[in-house]
This record gives sequence, structure tokens and C-alpha cells, in this order.
Amino acid sequence: MNRISTTPPSSAAYASNVRTIGLIFLIGLAGFGWLYFSVMSQSGLAVFDEPLHTWLVLHRTLPITNVMEVITNVMAPTYVAIFSIAGALLWGWRKKEAWRPTLLIGAMGITLIVTAFFKDIIARERPSPGQMIPPLELDYSFPSGHTIGIAVGVFVLGYLLYSRTRSKKTLYSMVTLSIVGIALIALSRLYLGYHWLTDVSASVALALIILAAVMLIDRYKPKNIV
Repeated sequence: MNRISTTPPSSAAYASNVRTIGLIFLIGLAGFGWLYFSVMSQSGLAVFDEPLHTWLVLHRTLPITNVMEVITNVMAPTYVAIFSIAGALLWGWRKKEAWRPTLLIGAMGITLIVTAFFKDIIARERPSPGQMIPPLELDYSFPSGHTIGIAVGVFVLGYLLYSRTRSKKTLYSMVTLSIVGIALIALSRLYLGYHWLTDVSASVALALIILAAVMLIDRYKPKNIV
């Protein structure tokens, strides 16, 4: 029986990447841990949850509300998952490769599982339904599924593209896309009254943990898989 060979983790470049992976993982883990503690103790960043929510509710306008509704609807987790899977399949077919598209699909699948797990375990209530823009969302709020879906999508896609090309243009483009995409979806969720600031912040921290896992798995890519 032929054994599947993997890329040997022995080069100096790999050692450097392991440190990078570890740093990303620790930042994500520390961030999520701090935010979880903040929510449980109503301290830290959580002290800004109510004031920010109240301020956004009081400063709503119809034009901005319409824009935010479009953003939150287009970037819904179901649509993001469908677009990601369809895009990954098209990528694999056009480029004749399986590894990177599979990593992207896997990351999005794990994201859905992780989000559902923490929502049920932490069981945090959303802001008052009376302050939400319909349709109402009455499930648990921590973390934000919309925000983590976009964050994981752009983080993992950016890594998979940049890690092969080392193109500064690709890096700058993906960093810009990450900042803009995450900011827009997080703001829309806060503005429409569906989430607290700590919900969307925790989503970004979890996305960093998932990114670190994808980067680590990618280091052990089997040589016989394109």
C-alpha cells in the first residue's frame, strides 16, 4: 500500500510560519477568552454594549437603514456558505486543483458548526426585539454568525491566495477587503439591533482561530494532491 507523503516540516521557512500560525492562534484565543469573560462578568468591552446599541438606535435614518438591511441580507450565513462553496468548486474546476478549494469549503463548514456550538453553550440573549429592525431574530447572539462567516471567508481566501504568490498586491487587496467586509457586516448587525459589540468582536477572534487551523493543516498538504 502506498503511503501518502506530506510536505516535510523541516525548513526555516516552515519554522517561521509555525510562529506566525501560533501568534494568530494565540491572538484569536486570547481575544475570544477576554470577550467571553467580559460578557459573563459584564466588564471589559461589554460595558460598551448597551451605550453603543442605544446610540445606534437613536440615530437611525431611513436611507441608512435601507443600506444596512441590504448588507445584512446579502451577507447572510446561508448565502455566504453557498457563494463560498460555489466559488470553491468553480475555482477547483478552472484551476484543476482540489486542495485549496477543499480547505475553503472545510473552513466555512467548520465555521457554521463552531457558531452554532458557542451560541447554544453561551446562550446569550440578543438586544430587545422591540429595538430590532424586522424581521426579528430571536435565537442566541454570541457570536455573530454573519460576522464570523465573512471574516473566515476573507481571512482564509486571502491566506490561500497570498501564501502561493507572495504578491504584495494580493496581500494589500485582501487586507482591504477584510477590513471593509468585516466592518460593513458588523456595523449592519449592530445598527439593525441584532447584536452587541462583543458579539461581533468575538466573531473576529474565532475567525482568527479558524484561520490558524487552516494554515496549520495546509502545512501538511499531501504531495499527491493538487
